[in-house]
Amino acid sequence: MITTNKKDQINWGAVFCISLLAVTVLRICFLCVFPYDLSPDEAYYWDWSRHLSWGYYSKPPMVAWLIGLFNYLLGTSEFSVKLPAAICGSITLAGLFVLGRMMFGSPIGFFSALVFFATIGSAVSSMIMTIDAPLLCFWTLSMAMVWKAWQSSRFEPGGASLLWWTLAGITTALGLLSKQTMAGFTLAVILFLILNPRGWKLLFSPEPYLFISVQLFLIFPFLEWNQRHDWITFRHTAHHFESGSSQFILNFKTFLELMGTQAGIVTPLLFFLTVVVSLCFLWMLLGKVKRRGFRKDHFDRILFLLIVGLLPLSGVFLLSLKQRINANWPAPFYLSLGVLLSAWAVGRISCSSRMNKLRGLYLPGIILGIFMVAALYMLPLLSGVLGLEGSKMDPALRLKGWKQLGLEAGEIIGRFPDREKTFIVARRRQTVSELAFYMPGRPEVYRWNGINRPVTTQYELWPGPKNKKGWDALIIMEKDKYMSPELVSCFKKVEFIGEIDIPLGRDLKRSFLAYRGIEMQHWAAR
Repeated sequence: MITTNKKDQINWGAVFCISLLAVTVLRICFLCVFPYDLSPDEAYYWDWSRHLSWGYYSKPPMVAWLIGLFNYLLGTSEFSVKLPAAICGSITLAGLFVLGRMMFGSPIGFFSALVFFATIGSAVSSMIMTIDAPLLCFWTLSMAMVWKAWQSSRFEPGGASLLWWTLAGITTALGLLSKQTMAGFTLAVILFLILNPRGWKLLFSPEPYLFISVQLFLIFPFLEWNQRHDWITFRHTAHHFESGSSQFILNFKTFLELMGTQAGIVTPLLFFLTVVVSLCFLWMLLGKVKRRGFRKDHFDRILFLLIVGLLPLSGVFLLSLKQRINANWPAPFYLSLGVLLSAWAVGRISCSSRMNKLRGLYLPGIILGIFMVAALYMLPLLSGVLGLEGSKMDPALRLKGWKQLGLEAGEIIGRFPDREKTFIVARRRQTVSELAFYMPGRPEVYRWNGINRPVTTQYELWPGPKNKKGWDALIIMEKDKYMSPELVSCFKKVEFIGEIDIPLGRDLKRSFLAYRGIEMQHWAAR
């Protein structure tokens, strides 16, 4: 067990600030030294950032806003697309330190941030700019703001309390504009007030309703955008919860798959400790075990951390008995549980005597996590040594070959008779977005989705090349996809140009077929 007391001469705040600076510099240097191609999702969100809006097909707009901001400030590059992820990751660590310090003291703040840093999920979310980076950032800030608001409501009712609830509403709204999962945080806060005897009085005051009203006010443009687009983001979200079977049959395979992915993302020992310790404290709050070493003034803290973390995490695992769950879905729920775990491991709160014997696993869990994170950062160097580079086991395989595809497509279109009156078409949205980023001049690339088919990407919500009648087109198709007769009928003639093979290493390659569509007659994708 890690012990800390008032005699400790460690300035945990200073240690954390130095550590955070070092981590931030490390992550930024990694992006500079190993400039991987954009992942398909990153390129997709970058393409969104060229069409700034209050909403998009599958996600709220924050990811596009952040990418657009950094591209505006630094110019368009892989680095400027990925940099917001590293910045959000550092803010998340800072938010965890503040939350842990407010609840249990500076040592707990430091170790709470350290636990999150020592997870594969933290490292990946700071390398690749997706919706998870801002979600984790604003989820953490919202936890800190809500806790400060709760403390102010109890001890300093009045103006200060209203201010903190307003700030909590703002950060939560920013989270809602990052990912739909943030709605679970608002529900968790309401449930915390309902289940906490001290929260009942607060329910008859304006603070909680100010918290919710601020969120609704700030996300209203996003809701209005969805209303104009037939609530498409919400319908897409609901689709994730539709399983293939209409009967409720327990699927332990998907449950165990989720268990395995979470053990890998959180790292094995930390995942085990997080789950076991959280369940123990839940059992303890229910009064089923003796509350030995459990102080009454810790009730609020433990209840808040469990409701924000364990409750939604349990819901996701229950859902996994019905359907397959994406590995990143539970990510924000571990943030509060990491604070709870650290407070227990350092001895600020106590569970049953048997459970307390497991405190010795805490430091080894962090060390193992840091080792795994370090190995992840060294993968570009280790892949060659281990013989993984260019193989199916290469973890960076999805990030390779896209720049070369853009260059090859640029060379092909450069040989067209009238380049100025030629547009680009592809079928898969991954190919569309990667071509848009990596082709010379970063042109607008259009997606062919067929005629009268449902919207499945953002590209169908944007105007197609209907104003380009008479233009030629470079059509890029994946080799395993057939050329649609419907697409052929849009042109006067379609000529096969050749095959594009992008080597990825060893015998692996990405293969595409290039066509020239001559004089578009019409465009009837929908």
